[in-house]
Amino acid sequence: MVMEKVTRFEVIDENGRAYTRWGVDVELGVQDDGKTLKVFIKHNPEKSKALSDNPPKPFGDISIEDVIKLIQNTPVDDTRKQV
Repeated sequence: MVMEKVTRFEVIDENGRAYTRWGVDVELGVQDDGKTLKVFIKHNPEKSKALSDNPPKPFGDISIEDVIKLIQNTPVDDTRKQV
């Protein structure tokens, strides 16, 4: 599943943000009967340029439940307030 609108990728662990990358293309893949989630990240100069011209306003951290809904293509509760 290609996440065309995504421009930032983050991995959050028990200590907070473990990995952050801006200006990227992101593709999700599921293997092993849904037991393995693969994330493919590739730098996209066009997205980097667009971000530098118009930086996004940050949102709160997305929950793992929201990630699963995105993978399953189910609606995500996007009522979180923008910071």
